[in-house]
Amino acid sequence: MTRIIREGLEVTYEPIVKVGARRLIPDFRVGDTSIECTCATQVRVKARRLGEKFRLPKEQFPRVKCLLVTLARLLPRYASYLEPRVSVTTVEHFIERIPEFWSGPGRI
Repeated sequence: MTRIIREGLEVTYEPIVKVGARRLIPDFRVGDTSIECTCATQVRVKARRLGEKFRLPKEQFPRVKCLLVTLARLLPRYASYLEPRVSVTTVEHFIERIPEFWSGPGRI
């Protein structure tokens, strides 16, 4: 979170996203990117829930990008369970996965 702010990106903490009759609350949103953070080691269970949480808004809002931030040792496991359109990355590298980072002030 501190790194997002330091880069000058506008972040929303736990925004409420209405999808039909449901309400979803991602951990963060930066522009059109929904960000979830987890270090849950029961990957199969957590990935199923996260997959649903990422799928619903993507169906209604095609521009939404989905990003999961996890520990390096869990990255390959989460990546194998989630759809390819969900970017899975680590805390050290997540900022580069946010499209708004590349289009922010002073960037080409």
